[in-house]
Amino acid sequence: MKRRKLKLQPNEQQQLLLGILLVILLAISLLYCLGFASMLLLQAWENAPLPWNATDTLEEDIDLTATPVVEPADSSPAPH
Repeated sequence: MKRRKLKLQPNEQQQLLLGILLVILLAISLLYCLGFASMLLLQAWENAPLPWNATDTLEEDIDLTATPVVEPADSSPAPH
């Protein structure tokens, strides 16, 4: 015995309702993913070292007593 195929064709109102439902589900999933990503970014931001703490250690390594590259000019008056 052959089985009859069901030919279900939604009308325009049902298609519109399905389209709206799909858009709502897509928006919910997008907001869920954005919320999860924002929580991860916030956690990474809070656990990251402060930028001024990193530069403090660099300043200690720099030798500020090094000789200048440009020599000072002679301040005596030029002969006439």
